[in-house]
Amino acid sequence: MNVEKLKGTEIDKIESLEILCLSGRPVTEDKDVDTVRVLGEKQLCLSPYLCLGSEVTEIRALWNALPYSDQNRCHIPKFALRITTNNEIQLVATICWECNNIHLSGSRVVERLRQFDGSSEVGQQLLNFCSNKFV
Repeated sequence: MNVEKLKGTEIDKIESLEILCLSGRPVTEDKDVDTVRVLGEKQLCLSPYLCLGSEVTEIRALWNALPYSDQNRCHIPKFALRITTNNEIQLVATICWECNNIHLSGSRVVERLRQFDGSSEVGQQLLNFCSNKFV
């Protein structure tokens, strides 16, 4: 079976990698809080989890190995990844395992939407990694 990987979104150099747990609640006031845009709407995030050392390597390996799949259309992401290099946000990826969609933004992004197989072994490993940081 030939598995197509996500092309054009590979992560090479990472200075800082954070996992964001999205609240699903929109920002109603201009507060000094951490937010991520999901389908054009700012959503509140819990305090980000800063990945260190081997965690960065593990996330990068999982991300780069995510297989392509068909998508659904809900995009209700539970988590996002934010990657910074040279104090510039290179990539913010909101990830929905329900619809197999990843919405991308940041200075390194060429495509704004990617599909992946959220039920694949790699997809589930990434979900478990993110989930375990917020229990």
